[in-house]
Amino acid sequence: MGRQKVKVKAPSIQNQSCGKVNCVNPITDLSTTICCDYCHTWYHQPCTDLNDASFLFLKSNPLKSIRWNCEGCIDLVNLQNLVIKVDNKSQQTEQQQQQQDEEQQTEQLPQQDEEQQTEQQQLDEKQQQQDNQQHHDNKEESVSKAEFKQFIDLMKSEMKNLKDSLDKRPLTTVSWPSISETNSNGYS
Repeated sequence: MGRQKVKVKAPSIQNQSCGKVNCVNPITDLSTTICCDYCHTWYHQPCTDLNDASFLFLKSNPLKSIRWNCEGCIDLVNLQNLVIKVDNKSQQTEQQQQQQDEEQQTEQLPQQDEEQQTEQQQLDEKQQQQDNQQHHDNKEESVSKAEFKQFIDLMKSEMKNLKDSLDKRPLTTVSWPSISETNSNGYS
């Protein structure tokens, strides 16, 4: 998360003393003083490490894009900037990790697709084998049914022929011997 810089008005110079520890002169003139952008303490230009050219440049900076910090705050500002950099780097690292994770997932999808395709091919082959076996069984069954039907038709034809031949014979009356005509063993 980027930190937003908040513009804080520098305190007025009335009743201000110079931020330099050894300076006893009060702050009276803005043209010869500068305010720390971090702690908002006023300093005389000679009480800072700024030469005349740097001081004038900072004072004439209309956009206030360049900031000045006193010796006491410079370490804090550097630490704050370091924290911001670490935070930004951490966010970049997180984003890169997320991107790598997404890429890895995207790479795994084709592998999963290949695995799924292989599994599907195996299932399809197994189904094809089962279908072929079923077709073969059905074919054998249908051949068996056809042969059975042919056998039944043949039997019907044979029975019809037998019936026709019996129908063509004349009926003859056969007399059975009477009981008295039979001998003792039951035969005549």
